[in-house]
Amino acid sequence: MAASTFNTLYRSIKKGVLSPVYYLTGDEDVLKEEIVNLCVATVLDPAARAFSFDQRYADELDAESFTALVDTPPLLAERRVVWIKGLERWRKNSKNWKALLSYVQDPATPTVLILTQGAGEKPDRTLGAKTHHASIDRLEPPRLARWVADRVRRAGAKLEEAAVEHLINAVGPDLAMLATEIEKIAAVAGDEPVSRREVEELVGVRRGETLVDWVNAVIERRIPQAIELIDVVLSQSGLTGVRVISSLGTVLLGMRMAREHLDRGAQQRVARDRLLSELRSAKPPGIGNWTSETERWVRAAEKWSVGEIDWAISSAYEADRSLKSTTLMRERDILASMLVEIGARSAQ
Repeated sequence: MAASTFNTLYRSIKKGVLSPVYYLTGDEDVLKEEIVNLCVATVLDPAARAFSFDQRYADELDAESFTALVDTPPLLAERRVVWIKGLERWRKNSKNWKALLSYVQDPATPTVLILTQGAGEKPDRTLGAKTHHASIDRLEPPRLARWVADRVRRAGAKLEEAAVEHLINAVGPDLAMLATEIEKIAAVAGDEPVSRREVEELVGVRRGETLVDWVNAVIERRIPQAIELIDVVLSQSGLTGVRVISSLGTVLLGMRMAREHLDRGAQQRVARDRLLSELRSAKPPGIGNWTSETERWVRAAEKWSVGEIDWAISSAYEADRSLKSTTLMRERDILASMLVEIGARSAQ
């Protein structure tokens, strides 16, 4: 049976349809925690939470303590919730693992057991087949904007649409970092929706100085401006040279695909629609709103030849290698050198 998605699982729990054992894998740990919180809120009254909700890291438990934990009856409630984090820390064929597989064959009726596995870890097929397995992956762009708006609402605040867009551009798609910034915004928000300018002040990243703005400067061939923005972008929380290069590389590859469609005679609209179809099929992570991104790629690709894009991709690749291997050059110098190479090629 195929793994459930976040949306499917969230809706079923919201309706009160609960499974005895959940196995949550995938790359988005924040959403896994949201599933746990929803289970707890669905199963337990607030007064019973302290008595009938247990959370443990897997490496805190041996086979005996695991069995005792899941077999403990609920107190002040009809059911209880047990959350075991970091399941990848249990070796396969260990006593812990054997105890777990034995339990999921015949789980205790009053217990809802939630097993979460860290990002980047491969799901176990046997466990996935014996539990309600859900793969909690990165949010697609439209869902990310809705998640931000909903998280802001639950924090007791409101954001204007432009403020949501700027927050995502400034912070990126990392939900943990977005949640932190949303808490900061909610702490000072009043009754009126928070504006983009207010978000700029609170997050500390102004419009025109985000990572997206830097990438736009590069692909629009405003190389001197891109060089000036390097220090501003790298000073922002969570941004490293590697992440900056990764974002640029994604856009350059998108431009390369767009250029191929244009060179085959496709009109701008047709090229955009074909790219959008390819994105919806591949569902790559780390890309903003797909519709606006494909339009961005096509518009930029019209200003570049295939050879120029390939040169820029090669330069970005070499910069990425340097960032990951050298301790002699500063990130700023590596990025500036890459931009000079791209600019020199464009001037030829």
